[in-house]
Amino acid sequence: MEPKVNVLIANHNYGEWVLDSIKSALNQDYQNLFVTVVDDGSTDESVKKINQTFKINSEYEWKNIPIKSYYSNDKLVYLACLDRSYGPAKARNVGIEMTLDHSDAYAILDADDCMHSNKVST
Repeated sequence: MEPKVNVLIANHNYGEWVLDSIKSALNQDYQNLFVTVVDDGSTDESVKKINQTFKINSEYEWKNIPIKSYYSNDKLVYLACLDRSYGPAKARNVGIEMTLDHSDAYAILDADDCMHSNKVST
């Protein structure tokens, strides 16, 4: 079986681009993947845009961090919202720690960037 890849996106006030970033991750030709977005205390419309675009599947807390999960075209998207900005390294580390048990590999994507559709498979 193919390794399970987690495309990890740290976001802080990139509401203008974060949806394009998520969609580029979801449009990979590699199928065994999911997306984790860690919002680093954004004060813009980032979280609102994500919530309006994807249908919430579940909500829970992990280590006092609110987590929402969504499905888009049979791929899972997690959104973790930090209470304030800690910086991208902390956001990425939170994403890795919360998904460590069900990820074989990580692809790091900045919230203002997009991936080519074959990025994960190559």
